[in-house]
Amino acid sequence: MRVVASERQVATAAPYIPSEEWTRRVQAVQVRKEDVNSLVLNYLLTEGFAHAAAHFQEESGTAGTFDTETTGEAPQAQRCPCSDSTHAACALFWADVASQLAWT
Repeated sequence: MRVVASERQVATAAPYIPSEEWTRRVQAVQVRKEDVNSLVLNYLLTEGFAHAAAHFQEESGTAGTFDTETTGEAPQAQRCPCSDSTHAACALFWADVASQLAWT
């Protein structure tokens, strides 16, 4: 079976960049350690690893505060609608929103 791309898919496709050019561009990018640490911290919090995030924050010196008790509830809220627990998902969502507002 042959799949043919639509005109829209072809029109929105990213331009081809040869590997040598890609490597040159990647090596030219300067990434600050603080930005990487913030990204890692955000990932840990988003995925529900609040205690790991707390240890990472302490060891890396990344700025910001968060509540380890409520931060881990976001992944639970994402799973609730799949199990028909809409009320539980809403409660966890608003708890997460409140903790994010306290974090900023």
